[in-house]
Amino acid sequence: MKKKPGASTRCVHSVRYEPPRTVPVSVPIFASSTWDFTDEVLRAFSSGEGRAMAGKGDYIYARYGSPTTHAVEKALASLESAESGVVFSSGMAAISSAALSHLRAGDSFVSSNQLYGVTHSLFTRTLPKFDIKVQFADPTDMDGFEKALKKGAALIYVESASNPLMRVPDFGALARMSKDSGAPIIVDNTFMTPVNFRPLENGAAVSVHSATKYLGGHSDIVMGAACASEERCARVWDEMLRLGGCADPFQAFLLGRGLKTLALRVARQNDNAMAIASELEGAKGVARVHYPGLPSHPDHYIARKLFEGYGGMLSIDVKGGARAATKFMRALKWGREATSLGGVETLVSTPYNTSHTWITEKERLGLGITNGLVRVSVGIEDSADLIEDFKNALRAAR
Repeated sequence: MKKKPGASTRCVHSVRYEPPRTVPVSVPIFASSTWDFTDEVLRAFSSGEGRAMAGKGDYIYARYGSPTTHAVEKALASLESAESGVVFSSGMAAISSAALSHLRAGDSFVSSNQLYGVTHSLFTRTLPKFDIKVQFADPTDMDGFEKALKKGAALIYVESASNPLMRVPDFGALARMSKDSGAPIIVDNTFMTPVNFRPLENGAAVSVHSATKYLGGHSDIVMGAACASEERCARVWDEMLRLGGCADPFQAFLLGRGLKTLALRVARQNDNAMAIASELEGAKGVARVHYPGLPSHPDHYIARKLFEGYGGMLSIDVKGGARAATKFMRALKWGREATSLGGVETLVSTPYNTSHTWITEKERLGLGITNGLVRVSVGIEDSADLIEDFKNALRAAR
């Protein structure tokens, strides 16, 4: 009679995964941190083919990837018109891995001076520790970029629409400079999303995202993404492997779910943002509205040529400074005062004490980010309700 395994052995080994014969409609969450080796997988792994193996369905260890993360990487690559994609544990993990995959000690690179505050901090506080120097240029001053590139640069970094003033670079000019100088362009495309703009179709080498924002779309994940050629993605993935910013399968599952409605959500947010910006421009209590869809925006002509929609982000300079801006935000019924952006709900914040605390007051004011500036991430609510809410809040702030 065959000996029956002990209770502890059965507890550990009785629950085994068996691949189904039919394919699930929703990509499952593969929560396993590690996978059984075969001789073929072990040979490939030991020869350094870790990334290529995922494309064949051969998985090793969760930091290298899983079926859940691989599925969303393929989806993102398709949306961005890229060969490949890599997902990360945060947007900053994506940005740091993408940047470091193109830079080495002694390099300098050129960046827009209008950036998310933590990106600015990465470039000015962290990268110098690796003997990497940044030269800043106005994202709308192509002569400034050209002069900086002539000093020697290994990389160009910009945002597709700057945080928080929505300034739009001339990507045609940047692409020509990139070709002439050999410096590839990395674009943070978080604000515009691949629904409105695809950097790789406009001369960029890499498109990065905080997937926490529009791609996820429901304020319930923290993730990042990078899309590029397979060769560049392999380099970015290699940095991620060493830095450790790998994506979690459950977060990737939620991202995949969010991507299914991305186009619908962004279309609604585009429309709502345009309606609000148009209604508030010139309104009592508003000094200025920053939105590239408005003809008054300094980059409207470029945005009209580049973008398929103007995005769901705008900023409002509220008259009366920080006190009035705070009163305005806290008088809103539907807009919620919180950091982050891109979710289905409308969020508002003042960059001077949230996203841009990482830069000095002098730098911030020099960029035009005043204490009365309110950044608005427009949601998918009914536009009439949002417009009424914003008007009422402006009255309360006076």
